[in-house]
Amino acid sequence: MEKSDGLELLQPLDFFAGLGRQILRDVSLNCTQVTIPAGHVLFRQGEESDSLYIVSTGRLDVSVNGEDKTADTISELGRGELVGEMGLLTGEPRSATVTSLRDSLLFRLSKERFEVLLKLHPELAHRIACNLSRRLKNANVRHSSRVPSVKTFAVIPAGEVAPTADFLEKLTHALSEIGPTRRITKAAVQEGIGSEGIGSSDPSDSRVIHWLNEQESKYAFLIYEADLRPSAWTSRCIRQADRLLAVGRFEAGRDLNEIERQLRLTGPESPGGGKSHPRIDLILLHREGGDRPHGTPEWLKPRPGDKHHHIYSENPKDFHRLARVLTGRAVGLVLGGGGSRGFAHIGALRAIEEAGIPIESIGGTSQGALIGAQYAMGLTPREMIEINRTMFREFRPFKGDRTIPIHSFVTGVTSNRGLQNLFGKLHISDLKIPFFSIAANLSMATLIVDRHHPVWKAVRCSMSLPGLMPPVIEGGNLIVDGGVLNNLPVDIMRESCDGSVIAVDVSPPVDMLVECEDREHLRFIDFARRKLSGRKRIPNLIEIINRTAFLSSIHHREEMARHADLLIHPQMAGYGLLDWHLLEKLVEIGYDTTQARLKEWTGSARLSTDASWREQLPARMETATR
Repeated sequence: MEKSDGLELLQPLDFFAGLGRQILRDVSLNCTQVTIPAGHVLFRQGEESDSLYIVSTGRLDVSVNGEDKTADTISELGRGELVGEMGLLTGEPRSATVTSLRDSLLFRLSKERFEVLLKLHPELAHRIACNLSRRLKNANVRHSSRVPSVKTFAVIPAGEVAPTADFLEKLTHALSEIGPTRRITKAAVQEGIGSEGIGSSDPSDSRVIHWLNEQESKYAFLIYEADLRPSAWTSRCIRQADRLLAVGRFEAGRDLNEIERQLRLTGPESPGGGKSHPRIDLILLHREGGDRPHGTPEWLKPRPGDKHHHIYSENPKDFHRLARVLTGRAVGLVLGGGGSRGFAHIGALRAIEEAGIPIESIGGTSQGALIGAQYAMGLTPREMIEINRTMFREFRPFKGDRTIPIHSFVTGVTSNRGLQNLFGKLHISDLKIPFFSIAANLSMATLIVDRHHPVWKAVRCSMSLPGLMPPVIEGGNLIVDGGVLNNLPVDIMRESCDGSVIAVDVSPPVDMLVECEDREHLRFIDFARRKLSGRKRIPNLIEIINRTAFLSSIHHREEMARHADLLIHPQMAGYGLLDWHLLEKLVEIGYDTTQARLKEWTGSARLSTDASWREQLPARMETATR
């Protein structure tokens, strides 16, 4: 391609916005255009820093070698991003290995030319410094999602039946409401370049590259429609994609098809040491009115997918939800632990629903895990109130099966039975809304993020209050309440949710204040006298044990709050961990607090869910949090 082509390709990139045409022209004249096929390494950690690169189109994986010599991905870079500039500024060797996840067109600027340009245009150095500062801030503070927004998707078949054509049409429509979207077929490329010769798998075919680059500059999103079997066109679709979408009919055969087998054979790593293909999302299509998904682990076991999505083919809302998730506009909800105070989460969910905010991912600890799992399985707030009223008032799981307090005060039998009756054989992967729970491995002193168990067991592990309920024994390890290590897992949600995170914290920072001094004897009669006189009661043994167990997690709540885009904190002071009889009151507090917080955030009682509002979501949340 000519230098004039380079100018046209650089001009639309956000990095150059406002710098002036002369700077843009000088950069383009000093750059060399480089095409990097998918799976090829651009440079390796420890090599000399001799140039920087500007991504015109494509996607790059940035990884570092850990102490065990394994490569860990720290970020992905897309259109308009710079890579390698840190080494030029510091003079140090490459700090990471960079691999092309898809066919990528880059502009290479040598160290010598870079220094000349900085002398001619000092404002270029300022722009690079701002770019580095933004990247470091995003990596370490609030919006630390490691995956930038994607532009290109390739739809490939999964399993034996893959209704990709219908899926493509509906996803294209949903994405179009966020930004201009084009569906790319083999016929469209042939028509665009005026040639029938695109069957070649040569990634350096300049005619195809130039035409596809033009489409990326014109449209917000491109969706490539691959063939249903391996072909040169299918290979090109995979190499052009920021994200692969493997689409299959849930009720059909789940065996790997030929395309999937080839992807699995290449593995996530290429022979050159980099990733050989981009991230894969598994799309499982269901018929409207069918049974609740069951058996999803059988789909996931043989596939190297990073995420999976349950989509009902006749439900437009599901395709809009998928579009938000794929484009980094998802909303994740985190529900903290707090015993009976967790009933406030039901009220928070009702207020969020009324505000028109769809939840695309949910995670929780302890009671937050129980409420989150109920919502993820499709229960409404009204249904959740009835179910929890029955569970905690009639079944009385914490009073109905008391035992000699050797390991705990209750046996856990009633709790196990109640959770099994509620969730049945449902697996976490069967839930329509992606869900995770937090537990703690008491034996190994490690945090457990559970996405791979039956729902009832994951919730039971997360709710195993030390001292009150017996630990769950898993592989010889004792598993207890996740609140011991992370009672508000915003950081976990941030790692998995590409978008914004709302957190509801029901643990008061100050709790258990009493009107009592050491000079008073704390005998049984003192407890009884206080209860009868109406004076502030002294916490019981269970409350003291659990407050002590969660001190470390509560101490880190401010750090977790900084990771959230919007923090909702119902006032729970004065309400105990075991005040199950106050369910309706606690739900009301959660509802009123959340509704007021959302009004403060938006200036109105109800939010719009159109595409323009969704694009502004992260900024509005950041303003509200402070």
